Amino acid sequence: MADFADLPVGFSLMLAQRPAAMRRFAALSPEARADVVARARSARSREAMQALADRLSRMDGP
Repeated sequence: MADFADLPVGFSLMLAQRPAAMRRFAALSPEARADVVARARSARSREAMQALADRLSRMDGP
């Protein structure tokens, strides 16, 4: 199961700066969290990780 401990450090820092994104990540199903973690790990730039965190911030609901 993907958890906060599984997150890349840079992405976890971005979530910490975006409380709405952190809340939404925590509310995701285990499968959805694993998908987000995989996307964060495969991000090739800081901007790609920021975009992922920003998308979480803008999500409607979990």
